Amino acid sequence: MEISRLVLEVNETMKQLEDIWDDVGTPKRDREEEIRRLSEEIHEVLERKRVTESGIRDNLSKQLILDLQQIIEICSLLGESPMEDLKNDEGSLLERSSRVANNLLALQQRKYERTVHVQGLVRQIEELTDVLGVEDSCHAVRAEDLSDSHVGALVTLLENLKELKREREDTILALREELFDLSQELEEEVIWSRYAPLSAAHIDDLRRQQVTMTAIRDERVEKIQQLVHPITGLWDVLGISTREREEFFAAQTRLGLSVLIACQDELKRLERMKKERLGSLVKQHLAELRDLWQEAALGPHQQEQFEESLSALTAEEVLEALQDEADKMHGRISEVRPIQTMVDKREEILEEHRQFELTANDSSRLLSKKTGRDPGRLLREEKLRKVFTKQLPQLEAKLKTALLHWQTKYGQPFFFKGQNYLLVLEEDQENKLRAQEEDRLKKEKEKLNASLPLGAKRAGLMSPNATISGLKSPSVASTPQGSPTGKKLVRSALSPVNNRTFASTPIRKSHKTLDAENHSPYRRS
Repeated sequence: MEISRLVLEVNETMKQLEDIWDDVGTPKRDREEEIRRLSEEIHEVLERKRVTESGIRDNLSKQLILDLQQIIEICSLLGESPMEDLKNDEGSLLERSSRVANNLLALQQRKYERTVHVQGLVRQIEELTDVLGVEDSCHAVRAEDLSDSHVGALVTLLENLKELKREREDTILALREELFDLSQELEEEVIWSRYAPLSAAHIDDLRRQQVTMTAIRDERVEKIQQLVHPITGLWDVLGISTREREEFFAAQTRLGLSVLIACQDELKRLERMKKERLGSLVKQHLAELRDLWQEAALGPHQQEQFEESLSALTAEEVLEALQDEADKMHGRISEVRPIQTMVDKREEILEEHRQFELTANDSSRLLSKKTGRDPGRLLREEKLRKVFTKQLPQLEAKLKTALLHWQTKYGQPFFFKGQNYLLVLEEDQENKLRAQEEDRLKKEKEKLNASLPLGAKRAGLMSPNATISGLKSPSVASTPQGSPTGKKLVRSALSPVNNRTFASTPIRKSHKTLDAENHSPYRRS
């Protein structure tokens, strides 16, 4: 529309010019010359305009191409596709240039922001790799790569490095604390590593020192323990007070060389004291051992044998032998206690029964000094009868089994108050059976005597030597003639009735036992 208007204006101007020429009477040749000149001038003006506009178009095209190239480059860095800008060729060149320029501006802003982000990630990664000494982890870091995948890889790498940093910080802190404790305990300095503070080499160096110092500590502990055992043994031998022992241990709280030297000096001091007091120590330990022998129920023969074996030893060897024997007796006492408990319980029951027998026939036992009557007396007596008739046999059966086991294990009897308690138990049981049989025979004779006529009683038919035709001794009739028990019962039936009971029978000592006690070196005044 604008071009046709320009042509109309030119034609209108040329008509006006021809009218002027007609009025002037300008020759045809001059008119043609002017028209030619005007045509050249118009052509020059239009050509200049064309060239100018063509330059503008070319510049727009070039700028468009440059912008598109930058878009392609930025999209490549960002890992995106610029196909939308390349395919969209709608509109004029100016419109396309404007649209592409706006897209380019937005991409440049994103590129700047992404670049700042990536540079920050790369800087943190480089700092951590320097601190951790893991430079190999940076081979995949590319600051020029702004793609989402690369940014994600950098974020992941940074998180891994941070986690590694935390782990190494914890490891190094633990190693440093342990090394510090070891240095305080061993009274030695730690040589701190010169490697990167969180590097693997630094950790390895700390671990090597930790292993070395731990080995030193273990070695010193072993040496000190080797000294402590004889020290405590000598303390026991020399009777060192608990306070003095505690003061020594309180002063040796670490594992430095000073502690080792102190233990060595203490051992030397105790050995000197032992030599100086050797004679008195032997006497003291021998006296203590004799008490242990009694508590451990060791027989006089075994005690005598042990003391005889000491005659060929030196004083130090005697003291050591006494200590070893004491240790054995302590172990043996732990096995004696259950048997001793049963023995004490049996002796207690027997003593209570003896007291009961002494007052059983006294009617005044039911009276109390305060109230005049003691209603609980009969209940206590009944309870004691049950203990004696039920619990005592069970206790004696259990005790006999334990005594037999003891004799089998140690090859010697269990001694109580210098007597073989198994023999005491068996003898008391035999006495008890004998007393029961005598009591039974006495009751049968009394019953038979009550059933005879008065004349027979006066005739003396029930004298000790009298017999009645057809009447047999119950013991003989009920017991086989060939058995040892039968013979004993026959002898009991023929002997006078003995009113002594088992409960009133004290522990007796045989002639051999009494003789051994009178001549034993362990007998005390």
